[in-house]
Amino acid sequence: MTHLPPGVTQAAFDRALKEFTAVVGSQWVFADAADIDTYRDAYSILWGEPEERIPSAALAPDGVEQV
Repeated sequence: MTHLPPGVTQAAFDRALKEFTAVVGSQWVFADAADIDTYRDAYSILWGEPEERIPSAALAPDGVEQV
């Protein structure tokens, strides 16, 4: 399940992921549940609560040029 950012449609999110992939490559765009779990705040007092902020995706640029 994708946690969309507030005010962002699934279509817009998918377009953004496609554009990110074009810049950094598919191996550096993380958007599936298993990958996103590693980006959650393990020390959050809101862990597992509805108010917890969960990332929608993560990017890992390979160099300054990709930023």
